Amino acid sequence: MSVLVTTVPGLEDYVVMEVEERMGTKVGHVYDRMSGRVLLEAGFPSMMTARSFLASMRTIENAYYLLDRGEVGPLMEDLEGRAKSLRLEGLLGIATSETSVAVEAVRAGNHEYASTDVARVVGDAVISFLESRGINALVNLSDPDVVIGAHVLGRDFMVGVKITRSTARDREYRVRGHPASLNPVIAFSMIMMASPDEGDTICDLTCGGGTIPAEAAHFWRRVRSVCIDVNPDYCDAAGSNLLAAGGDFDLAVGDSTTPMLRPLSCDHVIFNPPYGIRMKTEKPIRVFYKELIENALRAARKTVVVITGRRRLVVGALGREASISERRIEQGGMYSSIFTIRKK
Repeated sequence: MSVLVTTVPGLEDYVVMEVEERMGTKVGHVYDRMSGRVLLEAGFPSMMTARSFLASMRTIENAYYLLDRGEVGPLMEDLEGRAKSLRLEGLLGIATSETSVAVEAVRAGNHEYASTDVARVVGDAVISFLESRGINALVNLSDPDVVIGAHVLGRDFMVGVKITRSTARDREYRVRGHPASLNPVIAFSMIMMASPDEGDTICDLTCGGGTIPAEAAHFWRRVRSVCIDVNPDYCDAAGSNLLAAGGDFDLAVGDSTTPMLRPLSCDHVIFNPPYGIRMKTEKPIRVFYKELIENALRAARKTVVVITGRRRLVVGALGREASISERRIEQGGMYSSIFTIRKK
């Protein structure tokens, strides 16, 4: 059984790593870097088994039980012709006369048609197939029982049943909001990049709503977190979220660029510095980044992992620091860099 999962573009390999770690074995997979999609051949015996397994995944956003995969051309007639030959037998037993259905479509590449055309054409094919089997399913675009995903990526055409009811990045521990919350899929992947051991300490120098330590608490139960933010309201929100996540943590209100941080020592510093909008400091942003990175490098015994949309500022602050790796990702239509610095 094949499953299509979506993730943050640039983190596809971390999806595979998490699946293989949880299953304890290698799994077949196909993905293009920066596509945000991974096709898994994980050997799930049923859709329910796949749904149960994927519900606990932290590196994915959505998942689809694949019904059909093939190629489609760029013209409208190509799409219409391909839709007529879709293999939709997997819908039997899932869509019934008592259920409602809807099609959501994603399209990327050069095509004569838009994503709305893909949704309409595939939707017509689904309804025709079900009616041919005596099933009069209802169409409900606002709150359907069954969501069918149609993905057209260049010439690749995949259609599947969505098995994540809402996006998997909606976390149960988020009882308090934050105006610039880090996507938890990214936060979890950053912790994977640090690769903490049991008993390690993680420090988030600009914790905001506490997403990074909350993700650590969810999976690495023996890891302790130290959370610092200059804004007391954010620290309060982080505390609420971390309590909901069941984390072992310390909170401190303070400026992570100041000398007061120098006595701090932890195994890993993992953080998402502000881009300037929510900075409560009179310092120029270049100075802010320089002092923040210097304190992070000073505090970490093993690794520093930092994500930023201001790549040049971080590169300038890191200087000639050894063992630096950089990963580019896309979030919200913008590119960011995740730097991992391993201490000697």
